[in-house]
Amino acid sequence: HLWNENGDTTHWGLVKVAKAYGYNASYDNEPFGPTVKDLKDELRNGNPVLISVKGVDQGTGRPVSGSKLMATGHWVLVEGFAKAKDGTEYAIVKHGWSGGSVIWRLDEFEKAWNSNFSATVYLRPK
Repeated sequence: HLWNENGDTTHWGLVKVAKAYGYNASYDNEPFGPTVKDLKDELRNGNPVLISVKGVDQGTGRPVSGSKLMATGHWVLVEGFAKAKDGTEYAIVKHGWSGGSVIWRLDEFEKAWNSNFSATVYLRPK
């Protein structure tokens, strides 16, 4: 589970849990801080990355907007990125609501991530 004994799922709470499991964890929640390139670099180096997103339908795990927009963030694990033959880029994420991996168009991914101040937790092995 990705929370500490107090049910804390804030970025600093998740860092505390990750450190307890042996990771050299850190977070960044500065607006316009991490970029998709930063995430790709972390994944290329074998490091898991959690990001907080807004605008995710709890039933489908798909991005939404308007009245269904979440008021608070939701953590997802970034699994990777892909590019279709037509050049469209996608992000692949996993979270508890979807029951598996969900593929988002990169523009949807960035909008959901950036709407929550690009909150990111880096998980690096010690």
